[in-house]
Amino acid sequence: MKFDLEAHQIKEYLRTLGQTLLPGEKDVGKLIKAASEATGIPYKKISSKTIHHLPTPWETGPYYQCPSCSQKKMIISELCPSCSQSEGGKFLTQTTCTACKEIKKYPHHLGALYNHLGIDFNSSTKQNLGVKLIKDPEPTKKGP
Repeated sequence: MKFDLEAHQIKEYLRTLGQTLLPGEKDVGKLIKAASEATGIPYKKISSKTIHHLPTPWETGPYYQCPSCSQKKMIISELCPSCSQSEGGKFLTQTTCTACKEIKKYPHHLGALYNHLGIDFNSSTKQNLGVKLIKDPEPTKKGP
């Protein structure tokens, strides 16, 4: 199961409120329970058994248009210079299309790769670039 931002925010709110209700208490479970009972706000228990990771770029993007298959399913990522994928530091970035599975490696730094691919990131907002953070609210749907 993916990370649930709303449940996390409620839990953090209750934990913070619990610290004011029970100053000095170190048990987070007790803090959340006390705040939940005091406010009547129910909380969903978050466990590593059900929520096993934060969303990865593969799940959230940003996605760009793939030059091979023309689908907006391409991810741009940096490569670690000491990893085998960079072939001894020869390649600094790569593009991976999640649709056609094509992987291309580039010797450019991330900013130079955006320019090389024709992506103007200097004057764009994160929304225009398709960047979504876990703290961003879900977009609201407008009327029919």
